[in-house]
Amino acid sequence: MKYDYLKGIEGMNMYDPPLMGIFDYNKKFTAYSLKVLAGIDVDDLNSMQVIVEDFLAPVKDGRAMRMDVRINLIGNTRTDIEIQKINNKDELARALYYLGGLLVDYSKGLEVIPQTKCIVVFICNFDPFEGTPYEGMTRMRYTLRSEDDSKKFHTKGGEPYPFDAVNVLIYNGAKKWDEDNPLSEEEEAVRIYLEDMQKVDPKDMKSSIASNAVTEYKGDPVIMDKAKQWVRATYHDEIEEEKRKLQEEYETKLTNKTEEVVKKLIAHGEDDEYINDVTGMSIEMVLEIRSSMQDGEDNPN
Repeated sequence: MKYDYLKGIEGMNMYDPPLMGIFDYNKKFTAYSLKVLAGIDVDDLNSMQVIVEDFLAPVKDGRAMRMDVRINLIGNTRTDIEIQKINNKDELARALYYLGGLLVDYSKGLEVIPQTKCIVVFICNFDPFEGTPYEGMTRMRYTLRSEDDSKKFHTKGGEPYPFDAVNVLIYNGAKKWDEDNPLSEEEEAVRIYLEDMQKVDPKDMKSSIASNAVTEYKGDPVIMDKAKQWVRATYHDEIEEEKRKLQEEYETKLTNKTEEVVKKLIAHGEDDEYINDVTGMSIEMVLEIRSSMQDGEDNPN
């Protein structure tokens, strides 16, 4: 489908970058997202630090990573939510890369690692499992753990150490729910979330939290203006090319229309000077059209 480069934020859904700002704009929606997507309960919205990537900020030289939505919770829980509109066909590898970004952000010292939960969530608007045995699945969870080798070495046995709470969750936003009904209440909540992601009009959303958040966000004139800036900056070349094509089409139609008028004036017996004065077409062009009509190439009737 051809992208509408000139659409404003009112024509965007949750996969369009400007709407990522909603996570910082409405923490209730962010808490809802963490509950549905990662099973994390947020009792106090003030315990949540949300850092959203500025979608208008240029990528700086040497900068290797841009996290869409970085969420820190009091109690050492760190989450990165990535909105995937383009299928790179290496979502797991990229998710692990972002997971590394969360891991290296630990406070110094191994003692804090076992107490810290790190989760990367990829929300894809395509099936990231297509072409694999997992094609059509709702999500895949990948958990990294270390092995207990206390029988051979002096290590802390009996529990995974230190990466028991390091997870990657990849969601299939193109899931065909008419073929597979949700298996649980949790999966039903995911279905609603993923389907709402695709909707432009918040009135069509099934989640009242999502609907209210998107309505408020899209209704903010500051956000609207910033979204328009993003469209102009991101699709500048495409917009200019579209304008050029429209101008060419307009000029072609205008020229054809003018030629039709000239032919009718000639057929009515008007002289070249009069036609030039009425239509603005040069006398040389009028003479060419007159000659072609006399040769029988065109018939104004």
